[in-house]
Amino acid sequence: MIIPVSKCVSVWALAALFTLLPTFQDLQAQAPLNDNFADAPAIEGANALVFNDLALAEPDEPAHGGIPASRSLWWTYSSPGYANVFVDAASSAFDPVVAVYTGDSLTGLTVAPGRYAGPTGNPRAAYLFVAEPGKTYRVAVDILFGSPGRVGLQWSADPFEPLLPEIVTQPGGARIALGGAAAFRVVAKGTPAVSYRWWRGDQPVVRGTNATLEFRNTTVAEAGSYTVVVSNLLGSVRSEAAALEVVLTPIITKEPVAETVAPRGTATFTVTASGGTSAGYQWLRDGVPVSNGNKFSLTVANVQEGDVGLYSVRVANFYGVQSSAEVPLTLSRPA
Repeated sequence: MIIPVSKCVSVWALAALFTLLPTFQDLQAQAPLNDNFADAPAIEGANALVFNDLALAEPDEPAHGGIPASRSLWWTYSSPGYANVFVDAASSAFDPVVAVYTGDSLTGLTVAPGRYAGPTGNPRAAYLFVAEPGKTYRVAVDILFGSPGRVGLQWSADPFEPLLPEIVTQPGGARIALGGAAAFRVVAKGTPAVSYRWWRGDQPVVRGTNATLEFRNTTVAEAGSYTVVVSNLLGSVRSEAAALEVVLTPIITKEPVAETVAPRGTATFTVTASGGTSAGYQWLRDGVPVSNGNKFSLTVANVQEGDVGLYSVRVANFYGVQSSAEVPLTLSRPA
């Protein structure tokens, strides 16, 4: 069989072309164009594939995600508006570490506020942050332990309309007994997501970083005026003041209720009070102490006409006494 000369030329040209194309090994042997911070290209498209075999850390380069730099690669990202940006390097050959910064030099970098969002085995493989218009972000991808290999990077940006923080429901105050529990709650909105910081007077509350501020085993030292500052990237707003009053004397939280029983029946009165385990009780009928009426509940058995009257209880501790409302005990009459 005779092959036409034109076809032979095409085969030879194609073979020559393939000899000029870089192989997989060639790509690994080339120094990455974005090895240096100053040469970082802008993020384009939705992904990138680079080999870090010849990449090196630069002098003054920060530790990315707390890991000393070894074979880091750099990109830049600028957003035309506010956007939630997700940078993901989990598809890399080895355990990657992603870090996002603002700043124009290696010695002037600041970590962009955000959170790691990688898989369970390596959460530092991805980073989620809010991009602001007019800012340039520096994205670094490194590999744990300096392992050479493939670096796969994917990213996405979800634009949103910004919303200043706004408090929808103000926190309310509370009056509780010493050692009691209470909670201040605020309802707020804003985009991007808001954060919370509670204050007691002009001092920040150590545990006060949620929408709810809880008090347990409350002490006198915790009494005071509380506010919460709700913030996001656009600004902040402070709530109205909420007072926490810690009362040393007992507080009756559930009053006794009236009882009507048949003759020779049984009536039970109960009170609920806060103020510590040292609280003492004294039940009264028509203002006169009842014998054996020194518990939180009072049982009157075999009720007779002489037991009818107004019942109340005094709850006392070291700091003072609180009296309940008077409630009647009556006998039911046959129809």
